[in-house]
Amino acid sequence: MLRAKHGHSCRVVTTLDDALESIRTRRPDVVVAVDRAAGVDTVQPLADLLDSVAPDATLLAVGNDGPPPAPQAKHIHYMALQNPSDDAELVDPIGKAATAAVEREADRHLQERLRAAKVEPFEGIVGDSPAMQRIFERIRKAARNKLTVLILGETGTGKELIARAIHNQSDRARKPFQWLNCAGLSETLIESELFGHAKGAFTGAVSDRKGHFAAADGGTLFLDEIGDMPFAMQAKLLRVLEHREFTPVGSTEVHRVDVRVIAATNADLKKKIEDRQFREDLYY
Repeated sequence: MLRAKHGHSCRVVTTLDDALESIRTRRPDVVVAVDRAAGVDTVQPLADLLDSVAPDATLLAVGNDGPPPAPQAKHIHYMALQNPSDDAELVDPIGKAATAAVEREADRHLQERLRAAKVEPFEGIVGDSPAMQRIFERIRKAARNKLTVLILGETGTGKELIARAIHNQSDRARKPFQWLNCAGLSETLIESELFGHAKGAFTGAVSDRKGHFAAADGGTLFLDEIGDMPFAMQAKLLRVLEHREFTPVGSTEVHRVDVRVIAATNADLKKKIEDRQFREDLYY
């Protein structure tokens, strides 16, 4: 079933000795074993061998409600499953175990290659491919000037890491790095977060509060998910970028600041400009 319907390459054995020999001959990604076969403990010997010859593999012990393999099998990836009512119940766990094993092997090979090449992390970012080297060079270039930076990329691609790297490589490295996620914030709330507010500016404002721009003075302010910033708020942000000054909510006092702004988004800003959801002058 696993071979015909799900594309797994399988070998079926009926004894522990045959299973051990099969593992030595061809390193597997997943080993599915009955907890005890003919009264013989199968889990521990399989775990010990996998630990030494196939450390990325997953051992699925079917019908095992006992303890996991002993500590000497320190690299083993182990899962215990109750006896399935039919073979179909094994498909999902085996598929997930195989995927995890392949990912572990790929990660191990990458780490070995990086160690062999003596690749040092760049501001916490690891990579030695030509594409990553180009990114590192662009980070260094951005760090050398004072321009506002926009980082585009999908969620989880390390936009904040790049923003921090630009800050750390710049002459502002010893100054504050402030972060604000613009997603889901109303215009009033985000204005208070960015510019601060005066006592009595709104209900609950019991004292003066410094905003992110004031806190980042001399350093860097990272505005994450700027594509989600309320449209009316974008004009106020543009004024700060152009004039380097702002007014806290509920105050008439103008504050001047020296802040380098780095923004990031996973949105298509050109499409948002067409839909009148993002200001074209702020984008450019």
